[in-house]
Amino acid sequence: MSSRRRKSWRLSASATQIAGLAAKVFEGHAGLIERGATLMPTSGAWYRKDGSVTGRFVYRYPSKGSEEGLTVVATVRNIRVQQA
Repeated sequence: MSSRRRKSWRLSASATQIAGLAAKVFEGHAGLIERGATLMPTSGAWYRKDGSVTGRFVYRYPSKGSEEGLTVVATVRNIRVQQA
């Protein structure tokens, strides 16, 4: 009996590429960045069986200020990626 090979469905993208994707598909990205939130490394994008992509964007505010330590998680589904 052969063992099942597990495949990582996560896109291999740099933090800069994930930030660019977030800017294109998530309307609140610019506002969060302007107010001092940071896009965290736990953000990422995953392929789905139907060929689309799901993006998970995690923003965290610094420990100072009115939004002290607040974390915002946005999930955007059914992103269609064009192959270059």
